[in-house]
Amino acid sequence: MTEYAIRPFQPDDARYFPEFADLGIRPEHVPNPAFTGMADGQVVICAGVVPGMVLKAASRLLPPRPASEPYRRGMGEAWACLVRPCQHGRWVLKTVRGFVGALLEGDFDRLEAMIRVDRVDWQKWIRFHGFEIDYRFGRNGYIQCPDGVERLMFARIAGGGR
Repeated sequence: MTEYAIRPFQPDDARYFPEFADLGIRPEHVPNPAFTGMADGQVVICAGVVPGMVLKAASRLLPPRPASEPYRRGMGEAWACLVRPCQHGRWVLKTVRGFVGALLEGDFDRLEAMIRVDRVDWQKWIRFHGFEIDYRFGRNGYIQCPDGVERLMFARIAGGGR
């Protein structure tokens, strides 16, 4: 039987994922919350959230917070790297779903993720976790990024809305 474990992300974990460099985060500067999932001692997933306002304009779209409730939540950009092929898909999905749910019940009102238009597999994966396309960027939701790649902005808001 496979033994699964979750531990805090460690900079050395990035070496398992050549695409980690595309995230634009240096492994030694990965902010919390971030975790590494392991199966039988082997790294199978690293994921986390970069806290902060990814898009300044988005703050105007969030409902105002009642004066009686102190501001303690925010926005963050979700990221994940998985080994290919993933032999532990069910466990990975369950683990990420729990991580996202806990974040939205805790310190985050909104999580965002930018997914390449040509990565339909990642679009399916992020939708499975309750994220939806954010159409504030036009009818199709596409964003032309500085690197020349079109991406879709996905978002998930605490309480279920988009």
